[in-house]
Amino acid sequence: MPTNLNPYDTGGRLEPKPWPTDAGTDSDDYGKVDLTDEFGETVFTGWMQKTEAGYILRVDEHQDVELAFETSSQRHAREAAMMQLDQALRTITARHDEAVWCYDGDPDAFAPGHFVIENNAGGHRFAVTEQYVGTDSSDVDRVPNSWDIDIARRSQNGSWESAETRNYEPAKIKELIELATDWVNARVREQATQEALRAPSVAQHHHQAPTASPSY
Repeated sequence: MPTNLNPYDTGGRLEPKPWPTDAGTDSDDYGKVDLTDEFGETVFTGWMQKTEAGYILRVDEHQDVELAFETSSQRHAREAAMMQLDQALRTITARHDEAVWCYDGDPDAFAPGHFVIENNAGGHRFAVTEQYVGTDSSDVDRVPNSWDIDIARRSQNGSWESAETRNYEPAKIKELIELATDWVNARVREQATQEALRAPSVAQHHHQAPTASPSY
């Protein structure tokens, strides 16, 4: 078995092979690059072409595979949204840990989401699942392209029933945070109401407690 395999050998990256140019090369063939897989098969042929607005990347597809791309500015925006969401969810749940709790999950292992909030009474759940384009959860460098939200309630038979689902892109991350904050605040109010209703019953129980019988 070969040792010291590089990303081209393993298929982790496609190998660029520029088209040769000489005096007889057609002008349309300049700048074209074949991208080949670990078997030497061409997957894409790409080239950058100037336009009035800037540049456009053109790609010929030679295999039936999914193609996605991102610029550094797009990735930075998504990374910022990911960090903002993570911090906000952990802050709001820590602030109201008397009413809710949270945990990290793995949807591939049947968890309801990557980040899950439940009320302490166990009847409500707010799950956030990261969505990716061109990669999956096995990619250590993955950054979500969007987030799916599933708001669920526990039914009488103990199973979870989805009450509302939404999807948020990075530009809408503040709206997602507002939704999560409102959901947590609703759980806080519910718990306060339940505790207020229980208080008179507890007080009445203490008031009606039997007194000790006199001894003779």
